[in-house]
Amino acid sequence: MRTTFNEKIALQLYNSGKNDTQIARVVGKKPNTIAQWRHRNNLPVNIGKLADGTYQTGDHYRDVLEPGQVDDMSMFLIHLLRAGKKAVRAGVKPDVMGFMEVYAGRTKMWAEERRCGIREEMAR
Repeated sequence: MRTTFNEKIALQLYNSGKNDTQIARVVGKKPNTIAQWRHRNNLPVNIGKLADGTYQTGDHYRDVLEPGQVDDMSMFLIHLLRAGKKAVRAGVKPDVMGFMEVYAGRTKMWAEERRCGIREEMAR
């Protein structure tokens, strides 16, 4: 039997600016359950309180980035998820900061390789 949570309380907490984790603690569910509930109800992510007392909501990265940046962000997220899954399978905590440092280094290396390839093609 599937248990439910009090959506009225969840909505009140959401409207007060609480994030998924904070709402989940109060209603006794996992943050992922709250995220699914938000998505079903077309509610954006609460990401922080602004100076005027209102709460900023999150935009999807596809809505705020240029097409090339969307591709880069998508690839970053795919690699991050894969690395996280590998870490979990190995029984260790995922090291997000370490992953970001390595990924940034590889991205610089890939960019330099592309530049060198373009220079070689132009020299021909």
